[in-house]
Amino acid sequence: MTLGNMEISAASSGRVDEAPGGASYKWFVLAMLALSNVLASADRTVISVIAEPLKTDFHLSDKAIGFLSGFAFSATYSLVVLPIGYLIDRVDRRTLLSIALSIWSVLTALCATAGSFTTLVAARMGVGAAEAPSYSTSLSLIADLFPSTQRNTAVSIYIGGAPLGALVIFLTGAQLLVHFSWRMVFLFGGAPGLFLAVLFYFAAREPPRGAFDTNAELPTDAKSATKPLSLIASVYSVVGDPALRYAMAGLTISVGVLYSLGVWNTSFLVRQYGLTVSQGAVWTGLGFGACMSVGAAFAGPLTDRFSKGDLRRVTLVPIIAFVITIASAAMMVFGDGLVMALVGVDMVGLMAGFFVPTGYATILSLAAPERRGTTMAVTTFATSFIGTGLTPLITGAISDAIGGPGALRTAILLTAMLLLIAAACYMRIWGLLTQR
Repeated sequence: MTLGNMEISAASSGRVDEAPGGASYKWFVLAMLALSNVLASADRTVISVIAEPLKTDFHLSDKAIGFLSGFAFSATYSLVVLPIGYLIDRVDRRTLLSIALSIWSVLTALCATAGSFTTLVAARMGVGAAEAPSYSTSLSLIADLFPSTQRNTAVSIYIGGAPLGALVIFLTGAQLLVHFSWRMVFLFGGAPGLFLAVLFYFAAREPPRGAFDTNAELPTDAKSATKPLSLIASVYSVVGDPALRYAMAGLTISVGVLYSLGVWNTSFLVRQYGLTVSQGAVWTGLGFGACMSVGAAFAGPLTDRFSKGDLRRVTLVPIIAFVITIASAAMMVFGDGLVMALVGVDMVGLMAGFFVPTGYATILSLAAPERRGTTMAVTTFATSFIGTGLTPLITGAISDAIGGPGALRTAILLTAMLLLIAAACYMRIWGLLTQR
């Protein structure tokens, strides 16, 4: 059901050829969802752009900046994401996303008026809570707008908005800082979201749930699931399916590896090749940001053409991308010279454009339509807390344990080798789907 007492279409309702509204309508909605992801990524990243002037104006330490850019956002985001996932499965998703987008945009813009560090922290915590519905709601909508034969393309377009948003706020924010102050960067990040929220609310419609699903890949208990479950029961039904567990594990590991390589690559370039921090950050941003967007743009259509709706074939794409990523990471840290290192960085970003969207698309296709919101919320929680939270720490611990001037190079490569475990997860999914 939805806020308007709309019935949830059961997965057994059969498959249709086109989303309500026609082909052009679904791509228009996807464009709005992708733009919302661009804005969400920009709003998450904005503190990184204005860290230095914030330190000066509010007399902050590096620890305070780290708290503001990390914990202040992620704590409320993680607390809200699971109950929000439960809500997504039961309410009108168009309304939910429009409200969330409005709130986080307003709070981002209000950061421009902050008169103290405490006020800024409170606003950022609000932004984190308001952004919690964004990913799960958007991906749930995409699954009900696009059939499995187009789902990888749609997810890739949506995922590609995140690195693009970070790149936009870095480039535009730098120019705004030259001509204005850090407060203008917050206004730039927040204002567009209000217009998009209004447009999305009036232009989009809530699609029927599960209209494109034949249920061939769903767990047995999900094929007949029509009765709403409690939050705990919904989470249990998600983690109780072996294929979903392996899909979430593979995505969590791969996202964690990508994030860790992004965190440590600037330090590697500075230590190994004597680049300044700003130079290292630019090359890292272009490599992991722009190249990932390019990879995602190609990954979706290629995966859909290769798989033809067969989820087993989709799982082969990240496996191949993982192997190339490990080789690229080796080139990055042990290649002959800076040029080889930068080529390795670009290749890692390019391959991330393949394995991140296909990882999310696999989970969407495995999830029961009635519990896609909960499924994506559990996935987001895992990738945020375990993947991006622990993997950079593991890399740093390995580097400290090895010691010496070349320790970080080895630590980065060993971190990339964790992708072999992720590959094993997707191979296991292939086997489980073959048995069904």
